Amino acid sequence: MVCNTLSMLAAGNTIVFNAHPAGKESACKACDLVNRAIVEAGGPDNVCTMIADPTYETLDVIMASDKIKMLIGTGGEGMVAKLMSSNKKVIAAGPGNPPAVIDETANVKQAAQVLYEMVPFENNMLCITEKEAFVVESVYDEFVEAMKECGARVLTEEEAQKVQRTGCIEAEKIRIPGRETMVLNPLREETADSRLGSAVKNYYEGLAKETDFTEGYEDIRACVKDGAYKDTYVVFARYEMKIKDIYTKVPGLETLYVRKDNRSGAYRILTEHLDEDTKEYIQTVAGHEDVKELLAQMEEEYQEALASDALLKESLEDLKKAYEGSAAGA
Repeated sequence: MVCNTLSMLAAGNTIVFNAHPAGKESACKACDLVNRAIVEAGGPDNVCTMIADPTYETLDVIMASDKIKMLIGTGGEGMVAKLMSSNKKVIAAGPGNPPAVIDETANVKQAAQVLYEMVPFENNMLCITEKEAFVVESVYDEFVEAMKECGARVLTEEEAQKVQRTGCIEAEKIRIPGRETMVLNPLREETADSRLGSAVKNYYEGLAKETDFTEGYEDIRACVKDGAYKDTYVVFARYEMKIKDIYTKVPGLETLYVRKDNRSGAYRILTEHLDEDTKEYIQTVAGHEDVKELLAQMEEEYQEALASDALLKESLEDLKKAYEGSAAGA
């Protein structure tokens, strides 16, 4: 944010930021510090401004304002496409993540030092840093040794295979910032024929076969929020359960945690051994207003089903007693 402000001020502009919602507090602090520095240097106040609660909707307001003459955006293809949809002048991030080529003409030690210092900068998240290096054979060994001297190390064959399969060493989790907010992670419904939707349906088909009292699950719908980590999902599964010898179906809602297998592409439903961070994240997204509305709707449908069928109510009470009895015996 400071870097963008400096370049825009150098060109004689004032700025209105619509920061990423997940980083709005730190962005607000940076904006305040920049303004203080400008005033202390003798400049006017509020040269750098920012939306207090930035969203896509506030970005629409900024884009439509007659006072905004130019739009500058970083943050991925979606952001660039949105800015380009306006009729205003746009400067937006193009291709990044440049490769480095190191050949026999290079100062190999200097190249290794620069790569070692730049690539880990901000955990290699910025698109301005090199993501790979192409080293010619004649200086390869020298380059590797120079990198080791800087503090780097060569992966073992096993580690290299893991990186090749998953894009990261398996012990590490890639946490995606912003997903704990409803603005960036709204509840969405998967289609029944999607791979995630099919995985949820298969889960309940298997569950029905494991119980003596259930004939099956119908109208299974997967309402999804992205999980905290890459390729994970929190699924609020809606269904209607058919109990044997009972006419009325039971509306139900269950929370499932799903992870996509990076090698097979299969979606696996995890029912146990969730770490504390994952459990806390599930509780966070379950508190979103769109999930609360879904819970309230399902509770209303559940109570209506009970009120309409006395046998269903009695059957559920018997199942509850049987479950509590077995749990106490265990």
